Amino acid sequence: MRSEYQSYFEENEFLECLSKYEEALKNGEQPYMDADELTDIAEYYMLRNREQDANKCILLATTLHPEAIDPQIFLARQQLFHNNIEKAEKIAQEIVEQNDREVVFLWAEIAIKSGEIGKANKILSDYYETIDEEKDLFLYDSAGVFMDYEEWGMALIWATRLKEEYPEFDRTEILMCDILVSCGRIKEATPLLESIIDRNPFEKEAWELLAEAQSAQEKYEAALESTDYLLAIDEKHHQGQVLRANCLYHLNRIEESHKQYEAYLKEVPQDGNIRFYDAMVLTAMEKYQEAYDQLLLAIDSLDHSTAEYYQSKMQLCYILSKQNKPEEALGTLESSYLEGKRDFDSEYYFMQGHILLENDKYDDALSNFDRAESLTNDLEGFKLMRSIEYIENERYTEGVDILRNLLNSSMKDKEANCYPYLAYGTYFIKDHPDHRNYLHLAAQFNPKLTEYLFAPIYPNIPISQYNEL
Repeated sequence: MRSEYQSYFEENEFLECLSKYEEALKNGEQPYMDADELTDIAEYYMLRNREQDANKCILLATTLHPEAIDPQIFLARQQLFHNNIEKAEKIAQEIVEQNDREVVFLWAEIAIKSGEIGKANKILSDYYETIDEEKDLFLYDSAGVFMDYEEWGMALIWATRLKEEYPEFDRTEILMCDILVSCGRIKEATPLLESIIDRNPFEKEAWELLAEAQSAQEKYEAALESTDYLLAIDEKHHQGQVLRANCLYHLNRIEESHKQYEAYLKEVPQDGNIRFYDAMVLTAMEKYQEAYDQLLLAIDSLDHSTAEYYQSKMQLCYILSKQNKPEEALGTLESSYLEGKRDFDSEYYFMQGHILLENDKYDDALSNFDRAESLTNDLEGFKLMRSIEYIENERYTEGVDILRNLLNSSMKDKEANCYPYLAYGTYFIKDHPDHRNYLHLAAQFNPKLTEYLFAPIYPNIPISQYNEL
């Protein structure tokens, strides 16, 4: 259902409406469009974290069509998105046609958001008993309501009811798979998806969900193959392009990943989330100025209240530090915290320490790391991060000392987390016996990270042979 909703925004009918609307604004004109068309455009903007654009669009919808239901429902859902339940209820109460199907869904969403899952279920069940038409579609959409709020168990109950009462309904299998993939029941979803594809190799949603399931299992080669099939069916499938870029990144095919993101951004240039991801790829390519420019575009298009906006600002600090601009990096860090009205927490002081250490200000970095450590709620996790900072900035002895102490702690997965960096650090301080011992253990407990760290040091040697070094 998620992919179905996304794919609607890629259809020609919607894209023509969007183009008509944006062209009118560009020409300084007020577009005249139906309420449902304007609401769809506002939804499109919200999904892409362009809330200011969404607000302008929905204001036009309510001005042109003050009695229309769709814009009012959008406004109520927007309040739910911002956790303003009372405001959402007030908007819902003012809608005249309370028996409208979409208004019933809205009341169910308000109940879910209030933590009253049983009440939401009763609202939908009671309404279902009163209708005679499109009952199968109501069951389908009710499952979707619970999916939107990640209430997977209740979504599955409604999907199962749909399967039992309307076995001929043609979207049930995809719906079930969507729920199973979303709640992490990948092993159950995969054979169902493969069965759908066997029967209909051109089922785009099945290919998309299969690629998501394979990515969730870190089976990136298989996921890449699935996205290739998906894009062979529809070369402009947006989510397929994004999934493919993500697979390429995880397969260390970094430049190809960047090119795939570029192709997507040519078609959806205002997607700030994807600009952020592409900036991460460019950073991995050490193309820091291009990453910086991409982040500025991301920040410009993201709503300032979103987590993605904050993450983009943090990545901007990282890039500025990489460019040996510590003062700019520190200033950007401070301004982003002040703008978001965030307390100067452990993450803040840790990032300050990172910037200072990377720019050879060791004493100042040390004091910031100490401050961050005093504020953290996860001392062992923090010490691991601190040790990695030291090792990545060639302070090998300090990093190795912390990691050796962590091996004696109760930290979860300490072997997988510590051995690769212990092997790496002891290699550079020329502690050869310990290096070999740690390398063998690293290859055993965390082969993926170990191979990533040592591929430049031991080129052309497969990780399976590290125990022979």
